[in-house]
Amino acid sequence: MERSVQVEGVRYPWREYLLHEVRRGFRWLTETNGHWSFVDPVHAGDVTASGASMEYEGESFKHFQSGFAVVDHVVGEFYWAVSRGDTTETNDYVSPPRFLSQEQSESEARTASARTCLRRGVARVQAARAAADARGSGAEPALAAR
Repeated sequence: MERSVQVEGVRYPWREYLLHEVRRGFRWLTETNGHWSFVDPVHAGDVTASGASMEYEGESFKHFQSGFAVVDHVVGEFYWAVSRGDTTETNDYVSPPRFLSQEQSESEARTASARTCLRRGVARVQAARAAADARGSGAEPALAAR
């Protein structure tokens, strides 16, 4: 899935790939301008607001940016109904190399924790997927467009 926010007239897009592993459930891999992040869902009770910051796992995350994320393009299957044009209100908090992202739609609120990852790690996952697909192993793909 490709999403974007617009800030002061400039569009900032990113791509999200939905991952699934039987024991851990759903996670995401995101890419923005060649920079990759691994994203985990966070239980709402695990995050505490503190002024313009958020506290998570003993770490303080400072408010970075707010906006409205729009779904620009969708390919693949998802565990929720998603359509082009869907919009969520977003608030992002940073504590490099990690960040927290909160999203609020009409029907739900969710928080996710992300950390940057190296391109070579992403390349290994993609190579493993391609090898499994070539073998016809029937294993779930490591990446599915989100």
